[in-house]
Amino acid sequence: MNTVKPSRSGFTLVELLVVIAIIGILIALLLPAVQAAREAARRSQCTNQVKQIGLALHNYHDTFKAFPLGHVMAPDSSVNTQLRGSWLKGLLPFLELQTVYDTFDHDSAWWAPGNETVRGITINDFLCPSDIGVETFNSAYNFGFRGNYVGNTGIGTYIREYRPSQQTGLTVQGPFVHNHNVKFRSITDGTSNTAAVTEIRKAAGNDSRGALFADSGTVQYCHDYVPNELVADLTERCVTHDYAPCTAAGSGGPHRLTARSNHPGGVNLLLFDGSVRFISETIERDTWQALASMQGGEVVQLP
Repeated sequence: MNTVKPSRSGFTLVELLVVIAIIGILIALLLPAVQAAREAARRSQCTNQVKQIGLALHNYHDTFKAFPLGHVMAPDSSVNTQLRGSWLKGLLPFLELQTVYDTFDHDSAWWAPGNETVRGITINDFLCPSDIGVETFNSAYNFGFRGNYVGNTGIGTYIREYRPSQQTGLTVQGPFVHNHNVKFRSITDGTSNTAAVTEIRKAAGNDSRGALFADSGTVQYCHDYVPNELVADLTERCVTHDYAPCTAAGSGGPHRLTARSNHPGGVNLLLFDGSVRFISETIERDTWQALASMQGGEVVQLP
């Protein structure tokens, strides 16, 4: 009598292991592509935000016939009470953030109790989505909201002083220094050859880098070093990280930030003509430094 063997269903252990291995290989191949696509989307959003800052700068200039002051400082006998906010504060109405602008007490220092509410407002337009998720400072110092976008101060170091003539650490003065603003006609190097705004990476903890309304060492940067170069920043309060080392300069010391981003290979750079270029971290230092000046007469060849 013939015995009919039952049909087999399912996988053997070996077959199952082979299938799992194939799936693992496919995931390993796809994951970098997915991550690259996500970063491309984040970088695109960041580029668009920098572009919007450029449009706001142009609209500000159309309205006031000059770009905003690097930092607003009232002519007061006390340095601390002079500090009225950074260049980004003036752009708020031109970024559809009039309510935030109106919340700011413009007759008081940025750190005054009357400005505590506005310091705590998160402004997504100033946050690059590729950066780490750090938005507010240690409450012990209460610098408030911090973002990623910084204005060109030139080459050298700058200090918290009332007159631009006291910025003796700057060998090349950029467009965003304290109580000083520039006009289009001041940029004789050409608007397509002069840096306006770039990125920094925020640092977790009690660190002042990126504080929107604060003074020196927060939303101004220098062109001493090429993007993402791991040289120590000089800033009022700092927490050193492998991606953003720093030295605490204190409120009266020299300050200097270097352009940095979490985008692989470089940073977004806004030029004064309103265009945004992705600048490689391998750019020649001479070329990068030539972008800092408004009236240096250099010939800049960007790739």
